[in-house]
Amino acid sequence: SLIICAGIVLVCALSGPWGAFIGWIGRNQLVTVVAALVWMLVAESALINFVPAAGRFLPGGAQAAIYRDTGTPETLSMPVGIVLFLGWIGVAGWLASRLFERRDLT
Repeated sequence: SLIICAGIVLVCALSGPWGAFIGWIGRNQLVTVVAALVWMLVAESALINFVPAAGRFLPGGAQAAIYRDTGTPETLSMPVGIVLFLGWIGVAGWLASRLFERRDLT
């Protein structure tokens, strides 16, 4: 439906800053990409499947709420998912800026 398509577009748009901040947090490109993939494909997916009451509040659960994934009955509503994912982006941005300011740029 149109709402699901709009949710997918919104998740794609918000994933840009999310990925940039995750990249700024990690110092090594390969390690950061591998860690992000392991987190998304293994750890977070397992938490969402085995402990859905807690997993729905993780970034992947927030994204699933935005694009209205109905795979689990514990999925958050779309507006709550948007606010939650924006919160995760804000936390990642804050952490990235703190680490960027403290690290030696040379």
